[in-house]
Amino acid sequence: MNHKKTILVVDSDKLLLNTLGVQLGGEGFEVLQAEDGKTAWDKIVAEKPEVVVLELVLLKKNGFELLRDIHSEFPQTPVFVFSKLAGESDIKKAKSLGAREYFTKKEITIKSIIDKVKSL
Repeated sequence: MNHKKTILVVDSDKLLLNTLGVQLGGEGFEVLQAEDGKTAWDKIVAEKPEVVVLELVLLKKNGFELLRDIHSEFPQTPVFVFSKLAGESDIKKAKSLGAREYFTKKEITIKSIIDKVKSL
């Protein structure tokens, strides 16, 4: 029996969250979802997903804090940032906190994110 890779998608945009969830699920992944940073952290601790796709603009705990905590507690977990923040300083900060890759929402498609996750 094949093991399904578990992915946590974190975004406050419900439509995007659902779209990514459906598409990743259709590719054979087990998908967890969270709309805010605190819920995301709780799911990371409880479920230990193998990959995280993370927006940085979140309520309750921002994405930078979440990224720092993931990298500190679960350094083996790859985190792909998929954010509306496109500033060079945001990109550098996210990478310094442990982001595997950084994608801006206006420059990349959902299919590209899925292809990156599948390549792991």
